[in-house]
Amino acid sequence: MKIEIIGTDAVPDALVVSGTARIAWLSGVNAASDAGGAGDAEAQARATADVLAARLEAAGAEWGHIVKIIEYVNDLRVVPVLREALRARGGNTWNPARTLVQVDNLPVPGVRWELDVVLALPV
Repeated sequence: MKIEIIGTDAVPDALVVSGTARIAWLSGVNAASDAGGAGDAEAQARATADVLAARLEAAGAEWGHIVKIIEYVNDLRVVPVLREALRARGGNTWNPARTLVQVDNLPVPGVRWELDVVLALPV
């Protein structure tokens, strides 16, 4: 399996997965367990990155296997905080395709965002 970025690393036009791969979805990734005390966006972003790391490990995946993230956020001003926390874990060359959706509310009070993550895993 090979994941290739088409376009620039900063703004990819496409991510192409070639070869044989298994596709996995991680839904509802957020800092829900820490939401009550994490009013601070940076703390919640780090907690979200920790939750994603744990779910990747449970799936037998690595950050480089993430090919798409759908970000549901209730305040667009905190998107850079979330993305920086994820990049700190994923590395400077990590750049999955993304979709950003602003929502009024999320299911867990106090949570600022929720992620749906698509993985391409080697067979």
